[in-house]
Amino acid sequence: MDKTRLIFDNATEIAGNKEIGILSLTDLDKTRQLSIVCERNVALEIDKRKSPEPLNDNLLPEVLVKLLTKNTNSIFEILITDIVDGQYKVYVFNADTLDYTSIRASDAVLLSMVADIPIFISETLMRQQSVEYTGKKTGVTVPINAISIPMLEESLKKAIDSENYEMASKLRDEINKRKKDS
Repeated sequence: MDKTRLIFDNATEIAGNKEIGILSLTDLDKTRQLSIVCERNVALEIDKRKSPEPLNDNLLPEVLVKLLTKNTNSIFEILITDIVDGQYKVYVFNADTLDYTSIRASDAVLLSMVADIPIFISETLMRQQSVEYTGKKTGVTVPINAISIPMLEESLKKAIDSENYEMASKLRDEINKRKKDS
């Protein structure tokens, strides 16, 4: 599989919804960016690790990484391989044993930061899901197929409440398409 290396760029909140965050990853050249929708608590954990203040190294992710590195010399990679029903398919891959395990995309970003594990995405998926890199601008583009059905339904309600019927129509169509396909 041809793959593109990703690096974490930033975490932001979705305007109007403090419970959902967006993680932005870029290619190494910072020409394309990929957005991953996450729960607010994951975005906060990631923000903690970007802070110039040193973290307490007895937090759960740091402790688990210490245990892992003490008990193995394996090389790990994180691979984003597909998107299904608004969720990226992501795996932690052991390059030595070829074993892998599934992980949520947002948790994979956190793991990458804590354990210094590189993140890769298939080149095909990167072309489909990424947008031109915008830097630290306030707006972030998220492909509609990267949003879960519950999040789409919540966004639909907000679009109707704010009388944004064009957006509501697009959201309704995406929800109906996914429900029909499942």
